[in-house]
Amino acid sequence: MNTKSIQNGRLHRISLKFLIVVILITGIWFRFTNLDSKVYSFDESITSLRISGYTWTEMVQQDFQGKTISVADLQRKYQQINAEKGWLDTVKGLATEEPQLSPLYFIFARFWVQLFGPQVATVRSLSALISLLVFPSIYWLCWELFRSASVGWIAVTIVAVSPFHVLYAQEARPYMMFAVLVLLSNAILLRAIALQNSPATSKLSKAVWSIYAIALSFGLYSSLLFFLVVFAHGIYVIITENWRFGKTLIAYLLASAAAITIFAPWIWILLYNWEKLTQQ
Repeated sequence: MNTKSIQNGRLHRISLKFLIVVILITGIWFRFTNLDSKVYSFDESITSLRISGYTWTEMVQQDFQGKTISVADLQRKYQQINAEKGWLDTVKGLATEEPQLSPLYFIFARFWVQLFGPQVATVRSLSALISLLVFPSIYWLCWELFRSASVGWIAVTIVAVSPFHVLYAQEARPYMMFAVLVLLSNAILLRAIALQNSPATSKLSKAVWSIYAIALSFGLYSSLLFFLVVFAHGIYVIITENWRFGKTLIAYLLASAAAITIFAPWIWILLYNWEKLTQQ
């Protein structure tokens, strides 16, 4: 290989790295620009209601009794943090009126708004900030799957400017938290399986399986749809283990059982309010 070819190859790599940096910066800019310019959707207003600690029933009973209520009064009482309600009231409101929504995001959002204010841009900025965790998560997952940095960076750049990801990164809803936890749990599972199959890393493997159980717990508390992720992981483990009831499958079953046990209080809440849920 001559000197010119080496220089061309080096220039190509530098150009590619520069392009990746530009795309990443563009993706981050898309996520944080004009957060307060879009219409605050009905679902997002319900997020603010949950953050306030009030329930829909309380709002109707207290203020919709044949009298005129100004927009400013509604926003002040039911779209902002107030001294009358705490974060436990946020959980209570979800448990009684929307138990199909796991509470983790709304608890985070409550403390976020309490720290930084109730402005539309502030509420949405939590989702935008969480969405940045998609980048290292998908890179790690690609590394576990392909052992290729190039594949990881390609995935990162695609996600950075994906209209789907940019759109939901600016929604005051738990979508980005769910996406991050799906990617992380996938990567952690692959790492745990790899360590499980290596006798020299048995102690580390147990620690990673424990982290996997914690990731599943957070995932379930972010969305009930995460049960599908847990189920899909089970199918993957069974297939990769050639339908053998070995150490890896046992470790997966123990981790998933631990996660479901941690999530059991919300399962009880969901079952207790099932009749109310089906009537919505």
